[in-house]
Amino acid sequence: MGAPASSSANVPVSDPHGTVGGQPCEQGRGMTVIPSGRRMEQAAVNALRTLLHKVQVKDGVSWRRSYGYAVPVRRHSETWANGNVPVFCVVFDPETERLYWANATKQLRVGGQKGRRPRTIRLSGTIEGGTLS
Repeated sequence: MGAPASSSANVPVSDPHGTVGGQPCEQGRGMTVIPSGRRMEQAAVNALRTLLHKVQVKDGVSWRRSYGYAVPVRRHSETWANGNVPVFCVVFDPETERLYWANATKQLRVGGQKGRRPRTIRLSGTIEGGTLS
């Protein structure tokens, strides 16, 4: 294999040594990115990213608020916002027998860009019969 290209693709990977296939990689936004010349590694990471998510699951009516459902962020703000895998919060309400969900990573990143990260993740989506809405 040839030397990695000087430009980098925006494909973050979890690599504590800053390498892919033994080759050094550039760092971007606090995460390792694969050089654009490393197509096989890019394809593998992209395939895995479509499968990998972290899910914070809660259950009970205590997560219900006047505006819907929420999960407190507490000490997870940095991990959920800046991890290399998206984090989703899901609450099951036994009274309605429904699942409510939200993309915590997206809410925290958007809030951070505006200078005010939320203290809770507001769950606006529902899951009924295996269908997201």
